[in-house]
Formats: sequence, structure tokens, C-alpha cells
Amino acid sequence: MTKLTPKQQAFADLYIETANATTSYKNSGYSVKSDKAAAVEGSKLLRNPKVRAYIEERMAQKSAQRVAKQDEILSFLTQVMRGELTEQVPMWSRRRNARTRRQESFSQRSCKSR
Repeated sequence: MTKLTPKQQAFADLYIETANATTSYKNSGYSVKSDKAAAVEGSKLLRNPKVRAYIEERMAQKSAQRVAKQDEILSFLTQVMRGELTEQVPMWSRRRNARTRRQESFSQRSCKSR
């Protein structure tokens, strides 16, 4: 991973979260006099090759963690298809029980009135 100063790394990490260079610059420990100055300096940092490389590397890592790999998908689908993996769904909850009781009560009343 690219070596950055602590402030550059803080800026890059905040930029990854917010996608806002001005806010990231102001909140990463740099002293700034105005929003305009923070926007200019944040833009400069985004053009810094080391900072840019760090941001791209971190984004690639996050993307790799978030998206399932082809082997994972095939393995999961194979387990489901073979019945080796079943979905764990709670059968009863208070909300569902109350709704079910109301529906059963309504259907019993409507059957009695016929």
C-alpha cells in the first residue's frame, strides 16, 4: 500500500466515505481559512499520485469484499440445488401471530354467518 502522511491518509479515508473533497479536507486535520480554500486544497490532494493510488486501491478492496466471487456464487447455488442448504426463516413472530389470529378470527366469523 502507498505510504501517506497521517493527514493525507485521513483525507483519503474521509473522501472514500463522503466523496466530498472540501469536507474531507476540513475534517482531516488540515488548517483551513475558508470553504473555497479547502475546496482548492482538497482538489490538489486528489491530483496527488500517492493519494489517488491509495484511494483507488482502497476502493478496489472494498469492491472485492462487497461483491461475491464467481466460485462463491456457484458453490452457493450448487448447495441450494442439492438441498444441502436451506433458508433459516423464523416461523413465528408476535406481529405475524397477531395478524394470523385476526385473519383466522375474521374467516371464522364469516363462515359462521353463512
